[in-house]
This record gives sequence, C-alpha cells and structure tokens, in this order.
Amino acid sequence: MDRFELVTLLSQYLECKNKINNNLDEIQRLRSCMSKVTVAYKDAPGWDRKTSDHAVILTEIEKLSDHIKEDTAKLQDKYVKAELLIDYLDDRCEREVLQLIYVNGCSRREIEAKLGYSRAQIYRIQRKALKNILRKMKLSTKDDTR
Repeated sequence: MDRFELVTLLSQYLECKNKINNNLDEIQRLRSCMSKVTVAYKDAPGWDRKTSDHAVILTEIEKLSDHIKEDTAKLQDKYVKAELLIDYLDDRCEREVLQLIYVNGCSRREIEAKLGYSRAQIYRIQRKALKNILRKMKLSTKDDTR
C-alpha cells in the first residue's frame, strides 16, 4: 500500500459509515414494505406466495435486502480497516489528529480550535502519522514473510 492508497482508504471512513447507516435504514424500509404487502394480501383470494404479483414483489424486496446486506458487509470491512490503521499508531497525538480528520470529518480549522495546534503543525503531524502507518505496515509484512 502506498501513501495515496492509505489516504484514500482513510478518507472513505466517513463515506462508509454513512453508507452503512443508509443501508440499514433502507433494509428497515424494505422490511416495512414487505410486511405491508404480506399483511395486505396474504388472506386475499387467489394469493399464492409463489405466483402472485405481490409475491414477486416480496421476492424482489428480499433480493434487494440481501444485496444491501452484502454491500454493508463490504463497507464494514473498509470501515474497520481504517480504524485499525489509525489505532496502529503509537503516538497519541498522531492518532488524535487522524481520528479528527478521517473519522470525525473535522476541518483543519476545527482541529486548530480543538487541539490548539497551528495549521502547519496539523499538516506535519498528519504527514508523519501517515508515514508511520506505512512504515509499520512494511515492517509487519516483512515479519509475515519470514
């Protein structure tokens, strides 16, 4: 992994978090639709779970729900990986700056106000933290190959 890939992965953290929440909301909405269709038509004359138009709708809702669950699982993998990379750092200050940037989505100005660092210090800390993560990752992959 290079610096660009690392920054991309960390930057996707908030996006993944939001998509996961949206997926969970969508699953709830689909379940609600499914229960409404089931309740409305299960006792209707001619209702057949396998051939009815409404049954087809239910099947499609179930497929969508499964697809959303799969998407959520992939997003959670990225989400956890980003968290682990930040937790990989030994320096508390570096972890804190990366968490504020990538996890909380804070701007440099907000970080300045929260931590009392200058903008230049924040950039230096961020750059050093990213280098440290990459260095540690290279060391751990060398250890894995031994």
